[in-house]
Amino acid sequence: MSLNADHPDVEEFITCRPTRRRSVGAHRGGYEGAFNVKGGAYDSVFFQNANHSVRVTDEFMRALQDDKEWRTRYVLTGDTCQTTARAT
Repeated sequence: MSLNADHPDVEEFITCRPTRRRSVGAHRGGYEGAFNVKGGAYDSVFFQNANHSVRVTDEFMRALQDDKEWRTRYVLTGDTCQTTARAT
């Protein structure tokens, strides 16, 4: 799974696996806690076995290097969705 660095959901995309993994640890809810157990807690973790990557551009890297703001953009229109104080 890949997402562009200027996609509106990029922050959620980056944190979805660790967030879900923590929720399994905190709320096993009667599931078997071991990894790779059929029907276990980790079967309920979305994106568990997915490879995540974020496509960054030279523009993003320059903004990060120069400590400048970064904008996420709506996919269909290209309009600004959110602006951060700096690229992170």
